[in-house]
Parts: sequence; C-alpha cells; structure tokens
Amino acid sequence: MNSSVFHICEKGLISMKENSKSLIIFSVCLLILLLGCHKKPPPPDYVNQSNCQSKRAAIDIFINPNNSQLEVLNLIPDGAAEKADIRAGDIIVSINDKQVKTKADFRAIMSTVREAIPVSIVVKRNSESITKTVLPAMKGYYYTADAILNILENDKKIHLIIVVGEITNNTVQNSNYAQHEEWKKSMAVQLRSYVEVGLTKNYQGNSNFSIVTRESLDRLIQELQIQQSGLVTELIKSGKILGATHMLVIDFNRYRTADWSTKDITSRRLIEIERGKTIAAESCQYIYW
Repeated sequence: MNSSVFHICEKGLISMKENSKSLIIFSVCLLILLLGCHKKPPPPDYVNQSNCQSKRAAIDIFINPNNSQLEVLNLIPDGAAEKADIRAGDIIVSINDKQVKTKADFRAIMSTVREAIPVSIVVKRNSESITKTVLPAMKGYYYTADAILNILENDKKIHLIIVVGEITNNTVQNSNYAQHEEWKKSMAVQLRSYVEVGLTKNYQGNSNFSIVTRESLDRLIQELQIQQSGLVTELIKSGKILGATHMLVIDFNRYRTADWSTKDITSRRLIEIERGKTIAAESCQYIYW
C-alpha cells in the first residue's frame, strides 16, 4: 500500500473532529486498506461440497444379483459390514428383527435408518444363524451418484462415460489466453479424476459397474474431431461405439460475487445414452474467501 495513503488517513483521523470532510476522507482510506488486504482465495475443496447431497445409511455390501436369496457378493474394504465381520457368501435374513427376503425389503428397511446408530443383522453362514451388530456409515450421495446406485440395485448394468464439458472462469480479467487454456485443462483433469475415483470406490466389486477408460474416450474424441460445443450431442450418438450405457457430464463455472467472494458452481448430468435423456442432475455451489 502506498505510504501517501497512510499519510492521508492519519491526517484525516487527526482532524476528524474539525469538519465532516475529514470523516469522509478517513472512511475512503479505510475502504482502500480493506480492499488492498483482501487475500486470494484458496483452491476449491470438492470433497466438502455437501450442499447438494442426500444422506443415506450404508452398510457397504453388494448383493449377488444371480441369487434369489440376499447373498453378500462383495464388501467395500474397511466398510461398515466388513468391520462387523459380515463376509462374502453370508445370506442376510433380517435387519432389526425385520425379515428381509428381497432387495426391495432390504432397501425399504435401510431407508428408515436416519442416523449412524447400530443395527442388528442376522445372517446365515454355513447353515448357522449369526447375529452381527453393524454401525452404518451415513454417506452423502450426490443425486447423480444416487441414481447410479438405484440402477445397480435393480441389477442393471452401467458402462459410464465421464465427460468434462464447459469450464469458465470469470474472476480473471485480461488473462493470458495460453495460461487460461492450461488452467482449464488442469481443472478438467481434476474434476474428472475426483468423480472417477469416488465412483470407483463406491462401486468396486460390483460387476455391473464399469467406466470407459480415458484413453478410449480421448481416442474417440480425436477420431471424430468433436468440437467442445457439440461434445455432449456427438458422444450421445457415439455411445454405442464405446458400448456405453450412460454418460456423466460435468460443467464448472467460477465467478466473483458482489461481496468479493469467489463462488464455484459444479453441475453434473447423468444421461441415458440409448434415449439421450437426462435422468439425474445437480448443481453444487461452494463459496470460499
């Protein structure tokens, strides 16, 4: 900050009692000081974007879709069920003294669990009934991730394309074009990687879920010479080439608000490729200083 500004502020403060103009000078100087001390905002924290999530109880298991009984096919490592010593091959008999015979029963009972409180689960293991106490994890599911989970629970397959669409940054004025393009590429990688890692972790062990590799997607985009503006439409048309069933489109916008804070808006759309229809969407905002 220029030393002349401090000198003017000091003079204005000393003579405040003499006339009203000095008060105005001091107020202006104080505003300049506050604006000059405004810190650059830290990078966004995508992990803590919880304002567009729905919470649900999870015991971190996958049910075998090829078995008429509720057989545990796989468990998420170090998840709630594994910690309670529930194992692959166990047959779920009841939850909190309520019999469960179908996946619908299972979902209906788990949907009533609103807090991370222990639930009693009876499983059949080698013809022996065993009672286990499980502490469900209250997980935040984005609406698109919740839609994916519902599809998988209905024994349908998902071969997913993850696409980063539009990325904008309105906080930087007169920015260098090359630098801005590099920032957009870096942000695209970060957005896609975060979503890919999260979904893979959630649905690992589920044979009905898979993600189209980045190499296959990039090669297709290059071969078709797809322009950014027409990316979604062209990939919907070309989804069958990749054998994909659904596409998750991510858009990102960063801008400055009137009170000098920076706001990031991350939007996601889950599209069914066969019909070209959006079946779930969300827009998550994260404000930081």
